[in-house]
Formats: sequence, structure tokens, C-alpha cells
Amino acid sequence: MRPQVVTGLLRKEGGTAGFDVSRPFGSVRWSHRGVDWRPQPFASQDRRELSMRNPSVNTSAEPVSLPHATPDLKPVPSVNQKLSGPASERTSLLGGPQVTSLPAFSVSTRLRGRHVLVDTDLTPDEINELLDTATRIKRLAKTGQPHGYLAGKTLGLIFQHPSTRTRVSLEAGMAQLGGQAVFLGVNDLQMKRGESIGDTAQILSRYVDALVARVADHDDLIQLATSA
Repeated sequence: MRPQVVTGLLRKEGGTAGFDVSRPFGSVRWSHRGVDWRPQPFASQDRRELSMRNPSVNTSAEPVSLPHATPDLKPVPSVNQKLSGPASERTSLLGGPQVTSLPAFSVSTRLRGRHVLVDTDLTPDEINELLDTATRIKRLAKTGQPHGYLAGKTLGLIFQHPSTRTRVSLEAGMAQLGGQAVFLGVNDLQMKRGESIGDTAQILSRYVDALVARVADHDDLIQLATSA
């Protein structure tokens, strides 16, 4: 006698899909020759892997729960969960209004608009005044007090030779005082392409508040000062 064929039962060849793959919310009891049977899914991934490794395992038996190694997981706090501890340990303030006032700082105006080309351009009294001003500003920086007295000011740096200490000290000093420095190397200017030193001085005078030049020939420094 030929076996009875159950109409509508489609079985996928190969793969891991079971009989009830098209019915995820319930299974259907099938009847064949008076015997009720239904496909039993594996209890877990471990049982499936175990049956693949050991073909002698009877997969038609009742599902057996295998022991699992539960990792030590820490609970993740939800959004509505209240955190304990002081607020200083749970939050950090970023940004916001920062109102700072500069301490009163008086300087002499004797050097305003003057060129310093050689050491003798300054009197001993003016040199002492410069050193005293530098000492006062350094004291403010060490004590953490605001000292951005050159905010909005720009210093132009013209260097015909590579430099480490001179360039870094000038750029760092302008940044600490609230201003900015623009470095112009010999390859950054148009003097190699026919622009004269006088034209360069006049153009830079329209953009920067002061110029520092490190040149090979002292005559170039004099020409810069004459045209600036």
C-alpha cells in the first residue's frame, strides 16, 4: 500500500527551517495512519550544534535544556532610572557663559608707533620698563589670572631663515595674550616673484598691528621700517 501524502505539507530540503517555519505563532497537528505527531523544534542552539557534532543523539526526543554559562553582565540603567551619588560625580559642565574681567594693567605709551631696529633704539629706562612689564604679565599667567591684553591684535612674522625658539616664543606669547600671529616664511611672500620689500611692508601694514622681521641683511630691515 502506498503511503498517504499529506496535502499542503512542504518540507524544505536542507537548511535549518523546520516544519512550522511559515506559522511562527502556532503549530498544526498532523495525522498520518492514526498517529498524531508534530515537529518538535530544538530547545536551543546548543542542542542543534550538539546534534550536528554527534549524529547518535536522538533529536526526536523531548527537548532537553542544556546548561549555559551565564556571563557576568552588569545591568544597564534605563533613561528613567535615578542615579545615586552627588551631582558633581555624575555631571560635568561644558561651555556656558564665561564672563572674565582683566586686571587693571598700566603701561607706558612711549613705544607706540616706534621701530626697534637696533639695541640703541631703546634707552636703559625703556628696556627696564619692558622687562618689568614682562615680569608682571608672567606673574598673572602663573597665578591663573586673565591676561588677554592683546585680544583682537595680529602680529606679522617675516622670517627669511628657519627658526625654532624665536618663532615659537612669539607665537605662544601672542596666543597667551589673546592675540594671534601670522607666520610668513620666505616661500610664503611674493618678494621672490618681483614684489619689492617696500610693497610688502605697505601691504602688511594694512592687515597687522605690528611686524617682527628676521632677515639676512640689515638693510632689508631698514627698508621694511621705512615703508611700513
